[in-house]
Amino acid sequence: MRATIAIIEPHPQIRPLFSELLNDLGYRVLFHTGRFSEFVLLVDPDAPPQVCINDTNYRDMYGFCHSKCIKENFIQSKTIIHSNDPSDMVYQAFKNIDVVDYYVDKCSGLEALQRAI
Repeated sequence: MRATIAIIEPHPQIRPLFSELLNDLGYRVLFHTGRFSEFVLLVDPDAPPQVCINDTNYRDMYGFCHSKCIKENFIQSKTIIHSNDPSDMVYQAFKNIDVVDYYVDKCSGLEALQRAI
C-alpha cells in the first residue's frame, strides 16, 4: 500500500477530483477538506496521514501555518505545499521556512507531486 494522504484544498470542485486521482494512483486518501479547522476534527491522532498536501497562495500563506501545526503535532507526517501561485512569493517562503518538506507547483504536473509524496 502506498502512502496515506490528507488534502487541504479550498476549492470544492477540485477536492474530490484530486482525491479520486490519487486513489486511482494507488494512494489512500484518508480525507480531503477545505479548512484546517476541519482537518483538526478529521485527523486520527493515533494514525495521522503519512502525507499532508496543503494548498496555499501568496495572498494568505496559510498553508505554511497549517504545515507548522501538523509538524508540531505529527512529526512523522510529511507536508507538501501544492500551489499554483503565479508569483515567486510562495516558493521563496518555502525556501525560508523549514516547516514544509516539499513545494510542488500545480503547473509542474502529476509526476512532480508523485516524487514529493
